[in-house]
Amino acid sequence: MVQIQENIEKLTRELKYRNYSPKTIKVYTNCLKYFLQKIKTDILNLSAWNNLLIESERWWKLTTTL
Repeated sequence: MVQIQENIEKLTRELKYRNYSPKTIKVYTNCLKYFLQKIKTDILNLSAWNNLLIESERWWKLTTTL
């Protein structure tokens, strides 16, 4: 649970740095918390997440151009 909280805090700091609204920060952090609790894993393997995001972006482009 400590690692989940650390990730939530990292996300919160990054979103504040980028001037996201407090409501957006709350929604994003709640979604991340829910997700991490469901998969019960930590987001430390950034290359795996990067690959997932790239694949998601490719999928999104494919589905929006149909």
